[in-house]
Amino acid sequence: MTFLGGCSGEQEQATQPARKPTPVTVVKIAARDTPVSTEFVGKTASSRRVEVRSRIEGFLQSREYEEGTLVQEGQVMFQMDRKPFEAQLQAAKAELDLGYTTIKAPVTGLSSYAQQREGAYIGIGNNSLLTYVARVDPIWVEFSVSENQILQARRDQKDGLRKPPEGDHYEVEIVLADGSVFPDKGRITFADASLSEETGTFLLRAELPNPLRTGVAVAQLRPGQFVRVHLRGAVRPNAVLVPQRAVQQGAKGSFVWVIDDQNEAEFRPIKVGGWQGEDWFIDAGLEDGETVVVDGALKLRAGAKVEIVAPQTKEDDEPEQSAKAQ
Repeated sequence: MTFLGGCSGEQEQATQPARKPTPVTVVKIAARDTPVSTEFVGKTASSRRVEVRSRIEGFLQSREYEEGTLVQEGQVMFQMDRKPFEAQLQAAKAELDLGYTTIKAPVTGLSSYAQQREGAYIGIGNNSLLTYVARVDPIWVEFSVSENQILQARRDQKDGLRKPPEGDHYEVEIVLADGSVFPDKGRITFADASLSEETGTFLLRAELPNPLRTGVAVAQLRPGQFVRVHLRGAVRPNAVLVPQRAVQQGAKGSFVWVIDDQNEAEFRPIKVGGWQGEDWFIDAGLEDGETVVVDGALKLRAGAKVEIVAPQTKEDDEPEQSAKAQ
């Protein structure tokens, strides 16, 4: 009976069909020096904001500029009443104050609204402010870097995970509110000497060319705009990147599935770094030349046979969707 029972078990095992290999898509690791960028939130500011004030007392006769427009250095902006000073000039044959009756733009830039209207009496002091002119070419972009970001960058540089540009000359790229990239690039021109006690951040300032473009879709930057700042120039040497969807989370952290030479799945714990587009930097756990599962990983177990298939594209999905619709 024992003999017969043993034969029966062996026959049942022999007749069981072999498990089919699990279809998966993969990516082959190719370590390479990879440019990295860091994103911050910034705000534009005038590179030179100059108040326009009256240097004499008298009545404001006229405003000679259109509020909010670009004015050129030396352009007449306000005209004070000249009659009292012309009379003084004829009596004294010289009077410096007469020249002050014509108020000109101190710099080329965007003009603000007039804070005094025609007929107002302008005195010397607080009442002398008429408007201001803000230079916008070049323009400043100010943004803050947290203390943690500074320390992390230093650790990455020490561990060989980050190589700064030569001379720390980072390139600054601006992304506008609609997602468009401003065509002109800039450089960091100022870094605050101390940490802000209120925010725990360092203030950085970049300067960018901001010419007035006529007949094109690119708008000139104005002071007070919120923008995204991309700091470019650093490189990650021999970086290992995998698609984000290839990385899974387990009880002990992040992991991926690696395919060995026998087309079998191997569980591999990894240490992830930052994101780069749709990919993820891998700080530890993967080597150059290894094959990582991208799609189909949810059906895998250690030692499972796999069949490597081509990734499915959007065009591949369209016939199936059309059939379902019919």
